[in-house]
Parts: sequence; structure tokens; C-alpha cells
Amino acid sequence: MLFRSNVNLHSYGITARGEGTLVDGGNGAGYGNISSISAYNKIVKAGVAPAFTSSMLMTQSAAGKFSYFILPQLEEQPAATSLLPTLGATLTRTLTTLLVPKASNLPAYAGWELPLIFTPVQITGTQTIWDCYVDASNFLRLTHDGTKFDLIKRVGGTSKDVLFTYALVAGKSVKILVRCNSDWTFNLFILGTKDSGGANNNTDTTPLSLGANISIGTQGVSPYATSPLNGCVTDLRILRRQMADAECVSYTSLDV
Repeated sequence: MLFRSNVNLHSYGITARGEGTLVDGGNGAGYGNISSISAYNKIVKAGVAPAFTSSMLMTQSAAGKFSYFILPQLEEQPAATSLLPTLGATLTRTLTTLLVPKASNLPAYAGWELPLIFTPVQITGTQTIWDCYVDASNFLRLTHDGTKFDLIKRVGGTSKDVLFTYALVAGKSVKILVRCNSDWTFNLFILGTKDSGGANNNTDTTPLSLGANISIGTQGVSPYATSPLNGCVTDLRILRRQMADAECVSYTSLDV
């Protein structure tokens, strides 16, 4: 298979079965084994910088072996998305959303952390990274509007925000940690730096009602609500204790 492209970062997914190894003819790197004869599996390579304006994908296998390929997908972006068969017509892909039940995960009491790694694909408008939604007057939501992160604590129709100025770069991962302090105040730690506090109104001590789920990638009012995420969330964790500033800084400073 020969893909013609420019030298921007690309990502591709190949669904295949058989016996062999998928190889990039441009640099000779092997991208994964096609190890199942009976079942198709998807091999994804993201953030590829083509060595030339054409990139060749091929398989290496022993004599008498075979491989079958279906549904190759090439994208001019640093992250791969799920396959979208078009069937000759333009289609709109719905958002892939993860709902994490709050029960037995996020404590109902104060004093916890929710760290994750966010990799934006495109920087367009306000994006919801996660949301713990009760109703329009009560929720906890982390968003980014292109220039800053906004952690919105909304109680009884009144919002108290933690703001953190940070310009996203498409394809560049950022480590984010939200800390709920024992007095129901909040902090944001991003790439080893704590929010500046003060005018950001993160000192509100009003107890917070939490929704039944943590909705990753969209607002929790419905599975496909407004301000969806245009990127990837990985390494999502819930830490059921309040860490000190130095621990949060150290955690978010680690390479991603």
C-alpha cells in the first residue's frame, strides 16, 4: 500500500489478519505483528513524520504465509481516531465518550485528586475535558477555551472558577491534576505549576454536590452534549486522598 502525503505529522490505522509484520517502507520501522489468522485486529501508528512525500506500508512474512488488509485509514493529524466508514457519502462521527461511575471511584467527601493526560487534536472553541454533572445549577467541570483551562465549581446556580492560562498545541500532551482540598476549595496543577489563586476564586468552601458519573470528553447533561472534546484523554486516575503541593507539582512534572 502506498500513501501519498506531505511532510506533516500523519496517523494511520490498518485492520488486518494473517501472519506478518506491518513495516513502514520509508524508515524500515516495524509497527506491529499481524498475529491472528482468524480475527482481524487494528494496528495504529500515530504522529508519524513521513520521510518523503510518499510513505509505503508493507508486510514482512515467511514463505507461504499470508496477510489480509481491510479498512486502511490515513489522517493528516498527530493522533488517530476511530474508523469512520463513509460508504461513498459524507458522515458525521459521534463523540466517543467514557462515563466513569462516581460511586466507588470519586469520593463523596472532600480531599482527592483527579489527574490525567490530555492531547488535543485541534484547538477550536471551548472543549470539555471532563464533567461531573448533577443539573444546570450544580456540577464540577474542566474545560479549555483555547487560551486557558477553567475548572468550574457550580453550586446552587453560582459558579466559582479556577483559571489557568495555558495555550494548547495540537498533538502536544499536557498533564493536568485537579485537587479537591479538604475544605471543598480546588486547585489546578499543570505541567508542574500550581494555579495562581487569589482572583481565580478557588477559595470558595461551599460543599459540592457531585453527579452520578464523571463524563470524559463532553458535558454530562447528555452523552453527546455541547462543547465536546477534540483530542485524547489518557492515564485518567482518581486518587482518594489530598496530596501536598509538592506532591502535585512533582506528579504533573513527570514526562508524558
